[in-house]
Amino acid sequence: KSDKPVVELYVWSYCPYGVQAQGPLAEVALLLSGKADFEAVMYHDGHGAYETQQNKIQACIQKFDKENYWDYAEGFVTDIYPKCGASRDIECDKTESINLMDSLGIDSSEVMSCVESEGDSLISAHVERARSKGVQGSPTLIINGVKANVARNAEAYKAAICSAFNEPPEECSKTLSGSAAAAPAGNC
Repeated sequence: KSDKPVVELYVWSYCPYGVQAQGPLAEVALLLSGKADFEAVMYHDGHGAYETQQNKIQACIQKFDKENYWDYAEGFVTDIYPKCGASRDIECDKTESINLMDSLGIDSSEVMSCVESEGDSLISAHVERARSKGVQGSPTLIINGVKANVARNAEAYKAAICSAFNEPPEECSKTLSGSAAAAPAGNC
């Protein structure tokens, strides 16, 4: 337990199971913003160049605009993944990502510049972090350094994270959606 839990979600951006986790965790991250530290660690790109690009985009947003990252993650899950995932189109991913960033007030020029200049090194750091923690699949949720194996829905994530506080904040009493996925099944 801690005063400010550290929550890490290890995912591949276009992994369907990772997306199944990222959407509900975004809901919890937005609820507990400032109370716990949330990070998505984009550690592999098994689906191709469009996933490599999206991993870099998400890493760069977290570097330059951490405050708006989970809003972006939520939009990625609801808008970009369904539109660009099936086509595996790198241009679709880039265009839709820029549109989403712009709609959220994220500096898309700064982010895309980061993708080109720092993307490789940010992702290398994410890969090394995943390796050092023994991450084997997307998604993997780690709370305060401990792997959490819970249902992939916002309520289950909230309960697991709130149990990691020394003194849970009042937000922990809010009920979130619990229907996304009954059990943690499958990974990339």
